[in-house]
Amino acid sequence: MKKIVSMAVALCMCIGLVAFAAACSSVDPEEIKALRTDNANIITELNKISGALKTQGELSEAQKEELKKIADELKALDIDIDLSALDDLSGDLAALTTQLNNLTQTVTGLGKELFEIYVVSREDGSGTRDAFQSLVKDTRADSPTNGKALSATTDAASGVKYVSTMSEYSVTGQVISAVSQAKYGIGYVGMASTNDTVKTLKVNGVFPSDATVLDGTYKLQRPFVFCRKAGLEATPLAADFIKFIESSQGQDIVQATKLVKQVNGTFAGATVAKPSYTPLSAQPSGNGSIVIRGSTSMEGLFNNLRNEYLRLNTWAAGSMFDTNLLGSGSGRDLAAADTVGNIIGMSSSAFTNTALVQFNVALEGVAVIVNLTNGMLDNITINDLFDVYTGAVTRFSELKHVV
Repeated sequence: MKKIVSMAVALCMCIGLVAFAAACSSVDPEEIKALRTDNANIITELNKISGALKTQGELSEAQKEELKKIADELKALDIDIDLSALDDLSGDLAALTTQLNNLTQTVTGLGKELFEIYVVSREDGSGTRDAFQSLVKDTRADSPTNGKALSATTDAASGVKYVSTMSEYSVTGQVISAVSQAKYGIGYVGMASTNDTVKTLKVNGVFPSDATVLDGTYKLQRPFVFCRKAGLEATPLAADFIKFIESSQGQDIVQATKLVKQVNGTFAGATVAKPSYTPLSAQPSGNGSIVIRGSTSMEGLFNNLRNEYLRLNTWAAGSMFDTNLLGSGSGRDLAAADTVGNIIGMSSSAFTNTALVQFNVALEGVAVIVNLTNGMLDNITINDLFDVYTGAVTRFSELKHVV
């Protein structure tokens, strides 16, 4: 008789799990509340399971704790499951214990899919990541990591290491794609790269825009920097392209690329003269190529600048540009190693290097993005981001929103 009852309970568990999993996998957490009415039988079946355990079987302490964790997760969504019977189990049915263990493992996996944050980042060496990790710092006075920034290393002096489960991508588009496909994904990209496949968040209550980046109220921002080797004369062709980049026409391209241009010759607090560029009547003498290396985040800006330069200079050809973008770090390194005078590096983050002459052409906000279906977040704080990217917080419901 006991065996028959235990089989019935096991079947009940399986039916409840399948129905519950099907319901949860097709909706967002905010919608699970609404399922309580339409799927009251699911909740009833799960409650029957917990009640039956009191007389039908014995669970290990680990299994009890795991079920309690699951119940706590669901309680946060206003779904109550009574597991009080777990505290005074009696009897011993191995078959039921095995079934429950399988159930627990399945529900645990489902819980992870439903609740845990999928943390997405650019790869180490990316200018976007350099900017992000230098700007995301713990500012809470009572925190043991107060003043620390994110770090790719385990050296405590350099910051706090990223969470080990973080997924890294080498291209901006891959970050956007990953977040767009993960219900609980979070990532960051250049503001100009955001699109309607993801949701952009406010940071510390401020939405990223040209105005909020320029006035400094949006705190996650970085410069777009072109650089070349200091003390080495640029080739006439490279020098002319640089002159165009720094001109008023170049700034028009910056704005057309949806970046923040210098306003009235002012950039980051410094007044810089930006004369109009005058096209050349013929190709200048000397080396006929311009080598472009560096940030993938600046690819759109560079392409637009190059195309306008080619349009203005009818003698010029696209083949003059040797372009290979492998990240800001490689762009700075190769520019510093230039022996000809024709290498221009691109960095999408601020840097200090006396071996390089740098010229900032634009500002861009670093946008924080989540999945379009994420109804829990419209705003996130920099301290929240620090907690998410270091693994101190693994669920959006745990965020404290401390500025």
